[in-house]
Amino acid sequence: VEETGRKLVVYQSARYNVRAFAARSILSRGILGSVYQIKCSEYDYVRRNDWQAFKDLGGGMLFNYGPHQLDLALHLAGDRAKRYFCSVQTIATLGDAEDVVRLMIETENGMILDVDVNTASAHNTSKIVLWGKYGTAQLAKNAEGEQCFHVKYYDPQELGSQEASKSLEMKNRKYPREQINWKEEWIPLSSVEKRNFYTDCLKYFAGEGESPVPVHETVEVMRILDECKQYRD
Repeated sequence: VEETGRKLVVYQSARYNVRAFAARSILSRGILGSVYQIKCSEYDYVRRNDWQAFKDLGGGMLFNYGPHQLDLALHLAGDRAKRYFCSVQTIATLGDAEDVVRLMIETENGMILDVDVNTASAHNTSKIVLWGKYGTAQLAKNAEGEQCFHVKYYDPQELGSQEASKSLEMKNRKYPREQINWKEEWIPLSSVEKRNFYTDCLKYFAGEGESPVPVHETVEVMRILDECKQYRD
């Protein structure tokens, strides 16, 4: 791409899922404050018995679902990895390839990214969680059973004044617990504006838009995955 000026886009569908668009919308509002941790997950319970169950055939969740969840986490963070640790396990699959992957990343700006791919999980918990200084957002179903982002946050200007103390004596053994005026929002995924990956690809290749997946971001995903091979081999 750099040498020839030609265009290349790698298919990264997770960043085009409606969940990703909703998460980016919440992050852009700044209501969570400084975001210090992001979790991107994929859960299921599958006794995999096809080629994806075997290492010698290129199977395993590190290279199957892993690239998509890793790309989404880095995309939402807008940052590069500084250091990371990966753990893999072989649990429900009928082969020898990993079906449980946990990848912990600290970005250059100090954010924690938790990439969790588990296809040996009977429960399917929130696929995306955003933690910020002033609140948290996670996927959940509302009272009507509709998939939403449940956002809980506070306005820092509404907090009362409070001073830190190093005293070891707590009067009446009562430890401080501040009253916080929490605000809550339920944002239905059906209300989120989204785009189509292939439409954006068409615009990019026709010279009418930006790349839907900038190649340098794909290189970063592949760099991390390449180094994670040591944890599975």
